[in-house]
This record gives sequence, C-alpha cells and structure tokens, in this order.
Amino acid sequence: MSSTASWVTLSSAWVGVIGTLAGVLLTQAWSTRRENARWQQDRAVEKLRWKRDDLLRFDEDKKGLYSAFLGHMQLWHHQMLYQLNGTYGAQAYKPDGGFDDFDTELLTLLGRLQLIAPSDIWSKAETLRASGAATALTLALPDMYSKKRRENNVHDYHRHLVTCLQAMRADLGISEGHDAESDELVSSKISTPC
Repeated sequence: MSSTASWVTLSSAWVGVIGTLAGVLLTQAWSTRRENARWQQDRAVEKLRWKRDDLLRFDEDKKGLYSAFLGHMQLWHHQMLYQLNGTYGAQAYKPDGGFDDFDTELLTLLGRLQLIAPSDIWSKAETLRASGAATALTLALPDMYSKKRRENNVHDYHRHLVTCLQAMRADLGISEGHDAESDELVSSKISTPC
C-alpha cells in the first residue's frame, strides 16, 4: 500500500511542477507578446513624431525661402515703380547700381526654390523672374520703349508677383481670409500696453 501512495503522491507532485512550469511559460509568452506589441506601437509613434518634426522643419525652411524670394521680388517691384516714375535713376539696372549682386542673390534663391518648392511654384517663380528681367530691360532703355509699354510691363510683373505669392501661400496652407478669432487675438495684442 505504501508503494501506491507514494506513486500517487509523486504523480501529483509532478503534475503540479509541470502545471507550474506550463503556467510560467504561458505567462512569459503572453508577456513577451504584449511587450513586443507595445514596443512596435511605441516605435510607430516615434516614427510619426520624427516625421512630423521633419515636416515642420521643412515647412519652416520653405517659409523662410519663400519670404526671402518674395522680399527680393517686392524690392525689385519698388525699384521698377521708382524708375518708371523717374524718382529712381537708371543706375539700379547697371552693374555699378548693385544689380549684379541682386541678380546673383536672386539666382541663388531660385536654385534653392527649384530644390525645395513643388514644380508649379518654381515655374511661377521663374516666370516672375523672367518678367522682371524683361521689365528691367524696358525700364533701362526708356528711349526704345514707350511709357505705356513700360507701364504695362510693370503691371504684368506685379500680376506675376501676386500669382506667385498666392501659390506660395497656398503651398504653405496659409488662407487668404481672416477669421474672427485671429482678428480678436490681434486686437487684444494691439490694445495691450507693453
């Protein structure tokens, strides 16, 4: 009888040990699977965060480049208006007037635009520059072009400038209208004493 009792006792002990080991192994497998899923999810979230940060940096780069380019184009437009009205001499379009430096900076900006901007933006920017060059030529040679032709060229340049500005604003997601909340924020900042 004692041999039967020890056999049952040993069997139940082995069943307990095997059950415990099986429980530990199953728990470990579930824990590992859950941990892997959490790690994959954290990795995906981190990738999204990096992608968002990269896009924000890229948008800031585009905003800076667009601003610099449009600043040069606005300056050129003002020079054209001054020259058209006779309040700014023709020297603006001669090498000693600084135009070569201006043109070099402009071509550098266009090269950067070609790299960063979508093709439709770059095309509008190149059209704007070509219009500016043609207008500068007519303004530099007033004896060869009538006042009306020069005025039309300056007007066309301005039209291309506005088209380029609108395309760049759209690319950056800047709306043309203002909403009441933005207007209220600006009003409160203006009325608040410094």
